[in-house]
Amino acid sequence: MKARTRNRTKEIALIGLFAAVTALLSQISFYIPLSPVPISFGIMAVFITGLLLNPRSAFFSLLVYLGLGAIGLPIFSGGRGGLGIIVGATGGFLFSYPIAALFISVSVDLFTRLFNPENTKVKKYVFPAFAFIVLIIALFICYLIGTLYLARLLGMTFKGALSAAVYPFVLLDILKIVACVVLIVPLRSRLARR
Repeated sequence: MKARTRNRTKEIALIGLFAAVTALLSQISFYIPLSPVPISFGIMAVFITGLLLNPRSAFFSLLVYLGLGAIGLPIFSGGRGGLGIIVGATGGFLFSYPIAALFISVSVDLFTRLFNPENTKVKKYVFPAFAFIVLIIALFICYLIGTLYLARLLGMTFKGALSAAVYPFVLLDILKIVACVVLIVPLRSRLARR
């Protein structure tokens, strides 16, 4: 019973911690001309959360982040908060965060169940390549949900929404993925050993 309570307390603490990490990284943001969507490092927090937490914790961590922002805490990009941000131009991208984190975490969990993550070749080559592909797919999920929402909200064509909210960000987002594979994937291996 004590172990169960301890595990639950640890999970709640991790959910809160990663919601805070997302809030912190989301503050690293700036707007570019001709786009209603800012460049934000919040998506990198989604990648980190999905890579390091179990599926339930990853999903709820991002839900907590959205909930706290929706009630007005200034934790969205640029220190903004409130329901208006959730239903505004960036709303679709924000809604995609828990889904993307869940996808990443489920994929990583499945991989570690199917393959021996302690195998040197798997750890050194296969898992990082797998993580890169999973993060690319998660980014695509965010882009798709965010673009569809933006197009509907602003009455744009899908192509127009892609031009405004995706194309200017692709290169930097891929660099964020590379950074996660280089920095977070090895950290996950070390944490898993403990």
